[in-house]
This record gives sequence, structure tokens and C-alpha cells, in this order.
Amino acid sequence: MSFNLFRPELFFTIIQPAQLSFNKEIQTIALIDRAGTPSSKEAVDLLYRDLTLISQPRFQVSLPANAQRAFNALKISKRAALGKEELSRICTAVEANAVVSLERLDVSKSQTQSSRTESRTSYETVTRNGKEENREVTKDVEIIVLELEAEASSSWVFQDCAGAVLDDYSFVVSDYWTEEGETLSKVVQLLGKQDQLLQDLASSSGPSYLSRISPYEQEVSRHLYSWGGTELRAGNKAFKNGDLEKAKKHYKTAVQVANQEKKQKNKGKALLNLAVLHEKMGDVPQAAKYAARAHRNHKGNLTTEYLQEIRTQRRNHKQVQAQLEKSTELAPQDEDNLKESVSPTGPKQTE
Repeated sequence: MSFNLFRPELFFTIIQPAQLSFNKEIQTIALIDRAGTPSSKEAVDLLYRDLTLISQPRFQVSLPANAQRAFNALKISKRAALGKEELSRICTAVEANAVVSLERLDVSKSQTQSSRTESRTSYETVTRNGKEENREVTKDVEIIVLELEAEASSSWVFQDCAGAVLDDYSFVVSDYWTEEGETLSKVVQLLGKQDQLLQDLASSSGPSYLSRISPYEQEVSRHLYSWGGTELRAGNKAFKNGDLEKAKKHYKTAVQVANQEKKQKNKGKALLNLAVLHEKMGDVPQAAKYAARAHRNHKGNLTTEYLQEIRTQRRNHKQVQAQLEKSTELAPQDEDNLKESVSPTGPKQTE
């Protein structure tokens, strides 16, 4: 949380909707690695970590080691697709409703080395006629530049236990590194271990797939008004100290004072801060209501921008709530129903 004299800035986490929506009967998933490399194992482990660390998890997730053990026991060729029988055996072994498999994870890299010449000036002390004096020295230095580009391409398949494919998705993550120096050995040292850089990039495919299938957390920044009366400033102080209920009381009092003093702009400022407070507390619908009132009373840049942001967040909030809705009955899956379990509005597969 960053507070300054003119425009306090807050940072907090909100929940964003997944790209895809699944049948609510799918509550527990199993994660398996079919690529069979250290990077792919780490990618699956990181996806498991992030799925379980979300404050409002969409899925329960079986331990990857248990799911992998059940898969390995089937002794299936890497090229063979997982059929209904194999999926059913994995689901039974770990009590899951669906299986997410990392089918492929490939890494490619491109490295280039170049050089350029720079003129550098330094000073040295010389003795002339028995006196020391400083002399400017300019010399050309060759600078070696090392550039490394890499891409990690992965394919993921999400299937229910009856064999219906709920998602078949491929995507690429990429990164770029560059270092420079006067010697190649120094530049290589600065760049670091390439194998580790590539493995870290490849394993990031796991967390990158998360937003495709599950609501996820995202940090946002919000600004508050700081000038609008003593009650508003007292509310900001309480907000800064984490006393949200106290901050709410001060902001509501600031609205009342502004009404009594007929200061419409101050009322809008207090309402804006009250809106941000409710968003922080997780009450997005109420935040949107206060934001609309704030904009009606004070059409400043901050109220206008925030009203747009919170309206978008209100739509996202409704979608998140729908995605997190639990099934009232955890019955066996019906294949015909599950063929319709992916929302048709999800993004298209990338090739």
C-alpha cells in the first residue's frame, strides 16, 4: 500500500474469471505429465501449487504424485490417446472427476553474438617537468553483446472420466535475455546458466495454463482521493492501517458532512473512496453502486476511470461466482451433459 500527499495508491488482489467454464459437477481433477521431462514435471507441480493456493479454488486437486503413479501403472505409449477405460482407472485411483494432462512441452532457443565499439574516457595522473597533473585519455573498447531468445510450446488436454475432451489447447510462452561486457567469459557469466533459464521458462507453462481453466488472482492498483475534508483523511488513515470498518465509518460521515455543507465534489470523493473500500472487502456489487454515485456527484478523471473499471469487475465477478458454484449433488458424469460442459464463448485453440 503506497500513500502520498496527493493521491494515495492501494494494491490488493481480485479474482478474475477463467477463460473456460466447466460443468459444476467437476470438482476434483488429476494432473498428469505425459511429456516426461524435468521441465514438464515442474510445470505440472507449479500448476498444482497455483491451483491450491487460490483463495477461492475452483477445483480440488489430487496430489500429482498419486495421479502420475496411477497413469504410469497403465503403461501407455506417449503417442496413444487416453481413452475412456484409462481415464476411468485414473479417476477411480485418485477419486477425481476429470484429468488434465500435459501432452507435450518443447523448448527452442536462438542465440546471437555481436559486438560494437565504444569510446570511453578516463583520467590518469602523469608527471611532467616534476609536477603531477591529470590527463584525459580516450580509447576505443570493443563491447561484446550476447542475446538469447527462447520459446516453450506446450499442449494440454482436459478430459472427463468418460473420455469427453473438455479442452485441447496449445500455446507458447517466450522470453528474451541479453547481457554485454568487454569479454565473452564475463558476458556468459552475467547471462547465467542457460539450461536453468530454459527450464524456468518451460515450467512456467503450468502457471500460464491456470487462467484457462480456473478463476485466478490478479493484483490491481486503486487510487483514493486525499483532499475532501477531515473525515475523508481520517478514513484514509484507517484504510492505510488496515482498519476497514473504521475507514467505512469515516467515509460515510464524510458523505454526511458534505451533504450538510452542500459540497457536492467532496461527496463524490468520499463515495469514490467508499467504493474502493468495498471492492477491497470483496463486495463488488456495492462498490459499483458507490462508484456510480461518486461519478454523479463529481465527474473527475478518477471517478470516471474507476467507474469503468468497477463495472468491468462487476461483470467478471458474476462470472467468477458462476464458475465457483458448487454442485448440490456429486453424481457420476453423464457423457452427453459433459459434452456441453465447456462454455462456447471460450477462446479458440492456438496452433
